[in-house]
Amino acid sequence: MSLRQACDLPGMPVEDTVYGWVRKIPEFAQAYFWARTVQARRRFDHVWEIAEAATPETAFAARVKIDAARWQALRLAPKRYGDKVAEDGEGGRPQVNVFIQKFGEDEAQPL
Repeated sequence: MSLRQACDLPGMPVEDTVYGWVRKIPEFAQAYFWARTVQARRRFDHVWEIAEAATPETAFAARVKIDAARWQALRLAPKRYGDKVAEDGEGGRPQVNVFIQKFGEDEAQPL
């Protein structure tokens, strides 16, 4: 369930209150982070359930659901579910290769 859905339940605080607690109460922030991590794991695991239940007739809808679940998992736990980036060994900065090609020339020249 989303935070908005949880906050819409009777007796629950509004979203702004929850975010205020995350900012001001370290223990709450840690619990909130853990809950989001668990949510990401559940979303990621749900991908397989969607894929197994798909049929040729439901394949397109299943793909949309899978993409949405993967996107959510990535946003909730980017270190765990994000794309791995090659590192150059200097403080963990990502290595980026840039190629520039001038119009009319046949080969790209690495920088």
